[in-house]
Amino acid sequence: MKRMLALVLAMVMVLSLSACGGADGSSSGGAGGASGAQAGDDEKFVAYFVGVMAGGSVWGQAQAGFEAACEELGWEGYYVSPNPANDTSQMVNLVETALTNNADMIAGVFYSADIFGDVCGRAMEQGVHIVTTNCFMNEDLQDFWIGTDPVGMGVSQAKTLAEIAGDDEVTVVYLQSNATSETQNTQYATFCDYLEDYPNITVFGQEFCNSQAIEASDKVANLKKANPEINAVVCADGAGTL
Repeated sequence: MKRMLALVLAMVMVLSLSACGGADGSSSGGAGGASGAQAGDDEKFVAYFVGVMAGGSVWGQAQAGFEAACEELGWEGYYVSPNPANDTSQMVNLVETALTNNADMIAGVFYSADIFGDVCGRAMEQGVHIVTTNCFMNEDLQDFWIGTDPVGMGVSQAKTLAEIAGDDEVTVVYLQSNATSETQNTQYATFCDYLEDYPNITVFGQEFCNSQAIEASDKVANLKKANPEINAVVCADGAGTL
């Protein structure tokens, strides 16, 4: 129970710095140089954070927060990520690697039970703590989740847009990381449902930037040029916002 409380506190520290999006991705190594393990333990607690990318305005902060928490707790911590960014198959392989390397805890954006369920289920069976960030698989595949509720995020995005728009005519593009992000797809579906009661707001559709700021900029510029009625963009991706 003491260890799980420490785990929760560590993840709160990480997610207080984290949202979504970023820049280029590549694997990066760990933290945790503090001396001494958990009280009564002979070995350090080994923690992995499987991010969607390395660096960037958001995930760089998530990595820094995770590593600082591991150092404070005296854990051996590793932040790892795919290259290219958002590569789901590589993320699964990174979870497998963490499991092979005797991780005590693996955290990450495990947004799909179909994709991550097998490896996370096997980890749970071996006593490894599984933590999902900004998403929820099911109770059999994770100890807990922490972060932003996708449904609540979609409602908040739509509500804010409606307040800003007032009675003006608005055509909005929803810019997200990629088409396979189930978390962002849930946000988008909720966003659209909320705006059905606002006839002055038209949702143009989803567009994707693969967490690349330049790609996002080019995409929005080209969309605006071809569709001059577009006068709003809602970003579910941090690089898209930049």
